Amino acid sequence: MKRRKLAVYPCFSSSKPMLLLLLLACCLLTTTFAFSAEQSKQTNLQPKIGLALSGGGVKGGAHIGVLRALEEQGVTIDYIAGTSIGAVIGGMYAAGLSVDEIEQIIAAIDWDDLLSDATSRRDEPILNKRGDYNYQLKAKPGFNKGGLQLPLGLSQGQKVTQLFRRIFRDVGQVKNFDELAIPLRVVATSLETSERKVFGSGDIVNSIKASMSLPAFFAPVEIDGEYFVDGGVVANLPIDVVREMGADIVIAVDITDALLTHEEISSLLSVTEQLINFMTQSNVAKQVAMLRAHDLLIKPEVKDIGVLDFGQSLKSIERGYRAATQYASELQAIARHTTQAGMADAEVIGPNRPANNAPQENYRANTASSSATDRSSAGSKSSTSAERQPIIRFVEINNGKGLGKKAILARLKIPLNQPLDEEGLDKGISRLYSSGLYQHVDYTLVQRGDDNGLHIDITPKSWGPNYLQFGLQLQEDFSADANFNLSVAYLRTAINPLGGQLRSQLDLGIRQGLSVELQQPLLDSGALFTRLETGIKRTNIRLFASNNVGDQSSDRALADLRVVEVGSQLTLGVQVGTAAEFDVAIRRTYGSVDVVVGELPANSDGLDIGELSLNYRLDTLNTTNRPSSGAVIHAALIQSEKGLGAERNYQQGLLSAAGAFSLGSYRGYIYSLAGTTIEKTAPLQSQFKLGGLGRLSGLPVDRFYGQHVGLLSTNFSKTWRQSSAFPVFTGASVEAGNVWNDSFRKSPNDWIIAGSVYAGFDTFVGPVYLAAGFAENGNSTAYLYLGNPFVPRPVRPFD
Repeated sequence: MKRRKLAVYPCFSSSKPMLLLLLLACCLLTTTFAFSAEQSKQTNLQPKIGLALSGGGVKGGAHIGVLRALEEQGVTIDYIAGTSIGAVIGGMYAAGLSVDEIEQIIAAIDWDDLLSDATSRRDEPILNKRGDYNYQLKAKPGFNKGGLQLPLGLSQGQKVTQLFRRIFRDVGQVKNFDELAIPLRVVATSLETSERKVFGSGDIVNSIKASMSLPAFFAPVEIDGEYFVDGGVVANLPIDVVREMGADIVIAVDITDALLTHEEISSLLSVTEQLINFMTQSNVAKQVAMLRAHDLLIKPEVKDIGVLDFGQSLKSIERGYRAATQYASELQAIARHTTQAGMADAEVIGPNRPANNAPQENYRANTASSSATDRSSAGSKSSTSAERQPIIRFVEINNGKGLGKKAILARLKIPLNQPLDEEGLDKGISRLYSSGLYQHVDYTLVQRGDDNGLHIDITPKSWGPNYLQFGLQLQEDFSADANFNLSVAYLRTAINPLGGQLRSQLDLGIRQGLSVELQQPLLDSGALFTRLETGIKRTNIRLFASNNVGDQSSDRALADLRVVEVGSQLTLGVQVGTAAEFDVAIRRTYGSVDVVVGELPANSDGLDIGELSLNYRLDTLNTTNRPSSGAVIHAALIQSEKGLGAERNYQQGLLSAAGAFSLGSYRGYIYSLAGTTIEKTAPLQSQFKLGGLGRLSGLPVDRFYGQHVGLLSTNFSKTWRQSSAFPVFTGASVEAGNVWNDSFRKSPNDWIIAGSVYAGFDTFVGPVYLAAGFAENGNSTAYLYLGNPFVPRPVRPFD
């Protein structure tokens, strides 16, 4: 060996200490090189594994199944990049949630409710519910600067934000996504530049929400002054993103489908799905082409599950698990970290890979990788534990136009110097959002010095604060002029910090008029309010010869009258929660009547009204269009006084109550009404009216007018196409009632028995009924009705 010749070199032969020192240096150097080589070898044998999850709507449940299979095969993920639903599932996994927890969250989601901006009607202020009976079209387009304005999306994603805040509460303050249990990247698309945006820092909720904001369906998400939408538009399968994070091996899960065939395009949903496919097909193909020999492509079979078929979310989980387990041997090889040589020789692993292309060599197991338990624990290290909530010392409000800060705080009801109550905060945000003033209400935990607090971010509606409202009602009984009415209103909200609003309404049809209403809360909480209404109204009234339905002459029209009323009403009231209100009102009107046909009946003069009324209203119906739960009650005591301007004194009492229930596709509704006039008689425009579908079916609309009224009605229906855009229903009603002029009668012989059978369908302007009504003594009438004939309606002509 050459090293033995070192002893004959003169320099070493003359100095043994020098020789020993040199030998020691060589040994140290050799050891260092050996250690470095071994360390490099270890590093090379432990490549990082990245997971790329594609978008695909409800099909994204497949990602959960894949994650479960990866864990079962011992694969530990080092990086995650996701788009759209892939960002949602991947984000939860990266935040430390287990596969079981993610599956439970997805299974518990009510997708129809989540993707709708509509708040629960029970949570809306009772004052807002009043308009639901007049304006069947719930959407309110903006009317600003002389033109119409529409929202930026069908859904503003408020409920999605609130759900994500709950899901990601433990990592809400993590601003660097590399500090999550697994480093994460979220892919979105700039709506302003059409370029891809990869979020690796910032607010995790807004980043993921932006990534899944399907254009037109969801409003774009504004981040740092820029609008972002679904990342699937430009990068639905972010393979290159997870590679840039440092992944040596990429496991890509693609739930993108091929384009639908002519036969498969059969509905509006399928057309929407095809448009989504257009966006994603080309960019996915480019990403798949980037896969290397040692990567794995998993493509679950989810073609039969629609992107928006929310009832199939759990089915897609099983499909993902099945697809991943087909590659159990490949996953086990990845878990054992195949050798670099094996990686170089292997072909791209995917669903079309021939069976004989399996990798030939395996890497050693990565003993340094963390388990799923370790991953979950890591996710909680940088988060606020749910069991140790921060003490909230202050609340910051970023508020545009709308309510003042005091009014906002009164509705949020956030206690200071107390641990954060997430459930209470969530309810407060829902309560504020249900006011109808805001496009978006969100919160984040912040720290100022040593104090923790909440930053409330409130975005006013971009298409407000001026709106148009529309109402349409048709009650055609084919026996006289159509009972048709169109209402158009201009609404100005938030005219002051307490939330006052101004509404001007124009009515056309059987009821004509122009009115202005100013509603003004008097307290920050909105509990105490006042309302001023003024206007002019005109309606046509047809009176019949007799109130006796058995009289052969009773269907003969006695007179057609045109009644006009001009006046005002001032109300002072108290809201009790969101369900009820008490109020006292003063009403002063001037009335006149013109005879169009026939002659003026007795007691039809003296139409000036001066009334003082005491009212109680409760409304918890889930909807005014075919409700399935809740109740509505109205009780009123009315005192007419000459001292208030009336031409006669009288007292009236009114009580109406209704309740709705459901069982599967069946719905039931029970309604009762009782009204009476005490002492003397009420003028024509204050008398009670009855008749028409749901109010003694089989008889003409408003067939009876009188001083006393009674009605009991029961209605049952079945929905046959619950999931369609226009659900079809059939049903029947049974009714008993009458009006009287002498006294309120309780004897069954004095009540008219009636009923109906009907079929119809739901539309965006309300349900449409085609019905046949039947009453005793052979009376029958066909009806075409737009609206809900069974919910409470005014029982006096000008109420």
